[in-house]
Amino acid sequence: MKKYILLLITVVVFSACVEEDSSSDEIEIEIMEEDCIVGDPCDDGNNLTINDVYNSDCECIGEEILVVEYGEFTDSRDGQNYPTVIIGDQEWLAKNLNYKFQPNIPVYWNCSPFCSEYGPLYHFYGIDQAIPPGWHLPTLEEWQVLFNNLGGPVVAGGKLKEGGVEHWNDPNVGATNESGFTALPGGQMVEQNGFIFIGFKGYFWTSTQDPYPGSSNRYMITIDSSFPGTQVHSNAVHKACSVRLVKD
Repeated sequence: MKKYILLLITVVVFSACVEEDSSSDEIEIEIMEEDCIVGDPCDDGNNLTINDVYNSDCECIGEEILVVEYGEFTDSRDGQNYPTVIIGDQEWLAKNLNYKFQPNIPVYWNCSPFCSEYGPLYHFYGIDQAIPPGWHLPTLEEWQVLFNNLGGPVVAGGKLKEGGVEHWNDPNVGATNESGFTALPGGQMVEQNGFIFIGFKGYFWTSTQDPYPGSSNRYMITIDSSFPGTQVHSNAVHKACSVRLVKD
């Protein structure tokens, strides 16, 4: 498409007879810039963007480079080390919470056959006992901030998932793990020792309550092997999901 700029040029005309008398007229001049094609590469002059292209307004727009910092957290209660990732203003555990408090009361947490890889699945009311000082269960809003930092919920799942098919079921669509978050498909426990979707889906608790009248459900985040996005569902608190924490 062509882009046009309208310039208003003020022309001052001085009278030859009366020096003090003057008048001005505004002349509208149309200047045509060269053509641009939506999607054509360009350079927006910003070193913090990549894949610069023209948009429908002939503006050169680039994708912001994802800046991820890495850290580590040691849980003083059991000595376990967790990698962390800092994305935007948030610091997240880059591994599922794996604190097995005693005694193992089944209404609080359960281990699937793959507990050593994915960590325990926690019933909602058991989570508080598992969280170390300085960290908390993220709200739905905090998860949404993370998704937006990764380009929005339509693509964030792929950037959060561990790549390949060692843990995720083939084809693990869109998985790049460029965030370093390394989301894993720990599945969900729906009944006592009834585990579903291990290898296919990762379910992660939020602390946000479903506002439906009379409901005690909490929202959970779902990340799936079959598409690159993220989903939000309401989940009963007696079911068990994986837990990721964000720093206070």
